Amino acid sequence: MAERRAVALVRALFGRRCLNLRDGGQGMTSRDARALWADPAYAERTGAAIREAFARPEVRAKLNAAANTPEARQRRSATSKAVAQTPEGRGRLARATEASLTPEARAKRNTGQSEDARAKRRESLRAVAATDEGREVLTRAVAASTSPVAQARRLLTRTVNQYRLFAAAHPELFQ
Repeated sequence: MAERRAVALVRALFGRRCLNLRDGGQGMTSRDARALWADPAYAERTGAAIREAFARPEVRAKLNAAANTPEARQRRSATSKAVAQTPEGRGRLARATEASLTPEARAKRNTGQSEDARAKRRESLRAVAATDEGREVLTRAVAASTSPVAQARRLLTRTVNQYRLFAAAHPELFQ
């Protein structure tokens, strides 16, 4: 996944034909690329360049626009569904879910946003609510999230998450 992000970033910066990671292609093979990224000096140098590029707003905007196209969302959805069909993929998803339920991960999610990010989100919601269409969308969203069905779904999710936390804390009971 990290390799795919790096390739997407390099292609976004330098064009789609800047590198070819397909086996048998004109450029590097995926094995060569993995070997290259295994070199700490290369990884640090390239990682620094990628971080520097992500710091530029125009690069972030271009990547966000490309990632949020209907085609890109459809590809991600298809990939996720395919991963969930394999036993290894289901195992990875289960481990990721367990990791996201740890107290450390929950604390990070709850405190991870800066005051600037919260202020920006509040301003964005105020701007949306200033229009008739935006008010209607927000009203529907609030009504949907407070409906009995949504509340029951949240209760079920909390119950399942508590069960998973208990199972992770007491594996000897579930063998």
